[in-house]
Amino acid sequence: RVEVLPADADVGALDPQERNAFYFPGELGPRDHEAAAGRDDAVKELAARTARLAFLESHAVGSASSAGDACKICFERLDATSGYDAPGAAAVASVLPCGHAFHDTCLRRWHRHQCPTCRGAYADADVLRAVRGATAIKTEETTKLDALLKDAKAAAARGEQSVIFSNFEEVLDVVAAALDRAALAHARFPAGVAAFTAPGSRAAFLLAPVARANTGLTLVNATNVFLIEQPTSHAVELQCVNRVHRVGQTKETTVYRYIASDTIEAAIARHHAASRDGAKEDAADAAAAAKALASHFAGRRSL
Repeated sequence: RVEVLPADADVGALDPQERNAFYFPGELGPRDHEAAAGRDDAVKELAARTARLAFLESHAVGSASSAGDACKICFERLDATSGYDAPGAAAVASVLPCGHAFHDTCLRRWHRHQCPTCRGAYADADVLRAVRGATAIKTEETTKLDALLKDAKAAAARGEQSVIFSNFEEVLDVVAAALDRAALAHARFPAGVAAFTAPGSRAAFLLAPVARANTGLTLVNATNVFLIEQPTSHAVELQCVNRVHRVGQTKETTVYRYIASDTIEAAIARHHAASRDGAKEDAADAAAAAKALASHFAGRRSL
């Protein structure tokens, strides 16, 4: 409860906590502005968080869309193609920053840069596109799983062992099922590490989660590292690679990275590449400095 004091009131006898409950008439204006600004900030924060929640719910991965998950332009389900799509095309959904989703072909025909549902403004760069539907026909761009299986079959044909890293256990489940269908023997971290590293092991692949398997393992029996996603930290990526490329390794190590173009993965990959280039430059500078120092002391000894 806040009370307004007369202009000539004496507040000297009040303690600080009591003083905060009383205001002079001249203080009401600034306090009102302060409260209004705080309320506006809170409303904006709530709107941003609500939009973020809507985005995550709209982009959640599921085996099928709910009955209400439909494009509000053509009113067809998002996991089915729209009336504007060519026969046999994949069902591609576009998700706007406000969280509302539509068929990509429908949204491209909309051409207004305003959400058809809430009229929120957006730019083309803000639109996230994804293939919907578990049975959607693949687009021309090869999926990560297809590329991984192609490389995995080639590695197995060469008689090589490989470690497959992913940030997500669910992705490793999908990879394991794909390897089973391809009749490629594999093991799973942590229970399968001993079987994978045993002499004469039949397991050509070890499936390992990045978070739990990037340290403490020596897997020099393998020669390939498959990174299904880019770890956000370059140091973590190096730790994954160093499970294979480490002391005791007698063969060349090959690293396979699977990066979806025009996504945050591509930006992370560019950042990691810049870090690797910077590390190489630092190593070259250090080697040059060591060589110059050795030459200096060699010259002094000859004197």
